[in-house]
Amino acid sequence: VRIVTKGSPFFFLSEFYCVLRGTMGIYRVSPPGASVPGHTTVGDDEGPVVAEVPRRPQTPPPSSSDPLAMPPVFYAKQHFQRLGALQENDHFVGFETKLAADGDEWLRAESDCELVAVNRNTYRRLLAQADGGEIEKDLVFLQSVRLFSSTPRDLVGGALEEYIVRKQFAFQEIVFDKEIGVDPPGLMIMESGEFSLSLAGQPGSSELAVLEAGHSIGDEILLGGTGFTGACRLTVTSGSGSALVVLKKPFENGGSQRDALIAHMSEMRQQAVAEVAQAISAMKRWRGQKSELLHMLMERTGEWLL
Repeated sequence: VRIVTKGSPFFFLSEFYCVLRGTMGIYRVSPPGASVPGHTTVGDDEGPVVAEVPRRPQTPPPSSSDPLAMPPVFYAKQHFQRLGALQENDHFVGFETKLAADGDEWLRAESDCELVAVNRNTYRRLLAQADGGEIEKDLVFLQSVRLFSSTPRDLVGGALEEYIVRKQFAFQEIVFDKEIGVDPPGLMIMESGEFSLSLAGQPGSSELAVLEAGHSIGDEILLGGTGFTGACRLTVTSGSGSALVVLKKPFENGGSQRDALIAHMSEMRQQAVAEVAQAISAMKRWRGQKSELLHMLMERTGEWLL
């Protein structure tokens, strides 16, 4: 929440704003000597309102040879032209919404004001969710994932609302490695990017597999038993990565819906684990083929290339 006292200017950022209380005047600063309509005083309700803001001194100083002397134009009177006002529940996006025709306006509190400010990306994501487009996209994606492929749509939708969050990860970020105290955030369903799976507590150890969109890991966090998160490290190897994460604590308080979800996930658990195992096998096969190819090249060139 941003609080602006009466008479103060409001310098907005590239955010979404909504006026909770008060009146925020919309003004344009007119250059000295410009012809502006309606030379009435600030506060009138009819027509455009102009306030003259004198600078001091009000008359240009005598001519001077001083190279640092301010030009006479800077001593001229300025005009604030009132173009309108934002009232309670009015909203705008900074540097995106045109508050008036020319888009060069300033805001000044005409009474004590409170505005709520929301990051523009967050605002757009909330709009997408309100449209249902983002939720529908996530529903389709989750039902294409092996672990949720047998789960009814209403259960997946309920999980999205109550337990599942989207997490973003940076390049080379360690997502989990219990050996160094980095716990997994929950059951993870990879959404974008590439994640390298290797042995826990062994930086620089050989890569076991590359997990991509559709792979899931960490089902043991919700369903119990053992799994990859206890013995492995997961690191982001692409520029960035994102995953839908089923959070443990909200999931544990999920009641009857949680029990139904557990039943469906347990049914597909082995197949989901098998997909990760297949990725590990694929990496092992690639290493064998890579080694064979490098030895063949060494025999022909006499040099070990890697």
